[in-house]
Amino acid sequence: MKKFISAGGIVKNKENMICLTNENDRWLIPKGTPKPNENLLETAVREIAEETGITKLKLLSKLGTVTRKSFEEGKVVDKEIHVFLFESNQKELNPSDKKHHAKS
Repeated sequence: MKKFISAGGIVKNKENMICLTNENDRWLIPKGTPKPNENLLETAVREIAEETGITKLKLLSKLGTVTRKSFEEGKVVDKEIHVFLFESNQKELNPSDKKHHAKS
């Protein structure tokens, strides 16, 4: 059975405000699927940059893994989401993935 995995992160600033993305009217943490030969931390950093434009990140910790149901390839499957906590003082949000709208 194919394993479905994604990685992403919660990005907070010094005032403990967090950055979320909006996709299809749903507010989410930035996350996505690992590319070949990419570890989970690298995936989280790349996805945050693509979906929010935030590139100045300081890793604080790995928060853990959440497993939830997801609709993938035409069926309902279990999906593992690996979540990291980051801090950034970068204020400008400029997603390169235009299907996302980031807000802090």
